[in-house]
This record gives sequence, C-alpha cells and structure tokens, in this order.
Amino acid sequence: MDTNVIVQRALDLMSSKRQASRKYYEKNKDIILIKKRVKYYENRSKQ
Repeated sequence: MDTNVIVQRALDLMSSKRQASRKYYEKNKDIILIKKRVKYYENRSKQ
C-alpha cells in the first residue's frame, strides 16, 4: 500500500470525524454550554 493512500485515508477519517463532532456539537450546544457553566460555578464555589 502506498503511503500517500494511507495519509489520504487518515485525512478523510479525521475530516469525517470532525464533521461528525461538529454535528454533535450543533445538536447539543446548549447542553454543553450548561455543563461548562455548571462546572465553572462548581469550581468557583470550591475556592
């Protein structure tokens, strides 16, 4: 197998993963933001 083919496959995989995670992020943006906010406030209250 040619190394260029392997590199191309890896790039395709990465880009499809990135698109999938972007779709997931778009779908769950509000949930993720809330979780981040909760974590932020939890950390602040510990100090």
